[in-house]
Amino acid sequence: MLLLCLFQLLTAEYLSARCFSDQYLGLWSFTIAKDRHLKSNDYVGCNLGTFPSSRVTVLNVTLMDNGVAQSQGGYTGRWTPIGNHGFELRIATDVFYIVSAFSAEIYNNTHYKVDSQCNKIHFGWRTTQGIQPLSFYCLTGSLIKPLANYDVTAHYVQRDIGPELVGKPALVSRQRPSSKNRFVGKAKIASFLNASGWNLQLGDPPPAAWSWGDVGGASFLPVAPPAAPDRACNSSYVEAALAAMMARVMIASNRTDPLGQETFLSAQHVLDCSQYGQGCAGGTPFEVGKFSEDFGILITDYYIPDDRGNCVANRARRPEVRYYFSNYGYLGSYYGNTNAQDDIIWEIYRHGPVVASVYANADWDNCDENSAEDVRYVMTEDDSTPLDDYSSGSANRSLRHFYASNTNHTVLIVGWGSDEVTGDYWLVLDYARPKRNTCDGPLRKISRGVNAYNIEAEVVVMYWAPYPDFLHPEEYFLMVRCSTIVLMAILLLIFSLISIVSIGVYICLRIRMEREHRRCISISNLETPQEVMSLIPSGQAETSADTSPVLLDDITSNCGQEESEELSMLSNP
Repeated sequence: MLLLCLFQLLTAEYLSARCFSDQYLGLWSFTIAKDRHLKSNDYVGCNLGTFPSSRVTVLNVTLMDNGVAQSQGGYTGRWTPIGNHGFELRIATDVFYIVSAFSAEIYNNTHYKVDSQCNKIHFGWRTTQGIQPLSFYCLTGSLIKPLANYDVTAHYVQRDIGPELVGKPALVSRQRPSSKNRFVGKAKIASFLNASGWNLQLGDPPPAAWSWGDVGGASFLPVAPPAAPDRACNSSYVEAALAAMMARVMIASNRTDPLGQETFLSAQHVLDCSQYGQGCAGGTPFEVGKFSEDFGILITDYYIPDDRGNCVANRARRPEVRYYFSNYGYLGSYYGNTNAQDDIIWEIYRHGPVVASVYANADWDNCDENSAEDVRYVMTEDDSTPLDDYSSGSANRSLRHFYASNTNHTVLIVGWGSDEVTGDYWLVLDYARPKRNTCDGPLRKISRGVNAYNIEAEVVVMYWAPYPDFLHPEEYFLMVRCSTIVLMAILLLIFSLISIVSIGVYICLRIRMEREHRRCISISNLETPQEVMSLIPSGQAETSADTSPVLLDDITSNCGQEESEELSMLSNP
């Protein structure tokens, strides 16, 4: 119910908390329900308020700089912000998906006023690491000991109320052009270098130009977009992510898998069923990757959406046939870790296209390779609040330190190259916005190495996990238990069959022994040779007339011998 109420509040616009990485640093206390929730129709209900205190457990984890996490029990792990509205934590064998708390209200009938509470959790889940976890555990919690001594709440105004938001900035208002960053013609701004300034990569360099759309005359890009272009849905984050997934399957399978050629991942399945986003109101490709790992994505042939936008995965034609992807996340393992073009190039070259978020403004729609507008993130007064003190003792540290990027659209980087007009460029595939710009098609060039449109700021990757090559730990133990039960059942069946056969043999021998015993008793009771001769066939009566006493002794001795043999067989079956 909590999640349904949240979706009802956010149906028109992508609203969320706006928090930055340094606001998450410190000691967190998570309250986790012990009762697990099973997936049903690609949905997991969650209402932690219904669990008594005896049915919850508490876990304390410290989030540190550079994506490092450590529990009080000594386990270490990784964490990353998810855009600005939450974070994901991986520690020991568990995965925590966290959505930061916030409240929103109408402001002047034209804006949303959003109050973020970055030290509190709106809702979240704990699962086990791996493909298709079987169980989900609801959780909540709070930051009980911040690393920095400052207000962890933030306030901002979200403009443009209503469904016409499609294509507008997702989290922050449009920034005004900065005159100091304007340039004439195709002149480049300063290079967007990595923090170290050094390139220690050794070995052969990557090709000077590359495109997955033409590899020796063969294309490894999907032959059709994941969804109809320019529809009334802010779904570029889904379409770009699914296009990258299909391309990576084509590359990994060398186009032997039909995905991307004959079959296609269903964008509507993700929009209807994923709880890790807000459907047509917006989301992140990171969360599409998470949905693909936890639930898997159906193809368009099997997922038939209804007219009301409800999730109908349980009514899919073949709900068990899905594509799974693992190790999803920001390039460099956490948000803001790397945006060096060499890292992006090598990732594309080795594994396939990557998903990139951009700030799509008027220059983007005019198909300019770069933007005259300053699209870098501009902090609000709350964002730039000085710190009074840090618990580490750096009392003179007066400025906050966090990574932020201003984006509102998602595309696919499929290659790179250089020419005399653009210079170094990225080859970008924009499936979701072709009719809103003046480009010749969805494929275009964007300046490389200068973070044009913030294209190098948020790069997301994911890797295909061919089913059934993967096996989740829970499924492994379940398989072991099932195999043990089946083996025990087989052994029990064999033992039962042996017992039945043995009992049958025993009964047959007992019957035969009783018959022979009765016959021997009858023979031993014969008193005269004439009675013995009556048991001998008529043809042998004359030849046996003189030997009837001997014959009687032989028959009697044979009965005793046969009886002893049968008793021996019964005692030693």
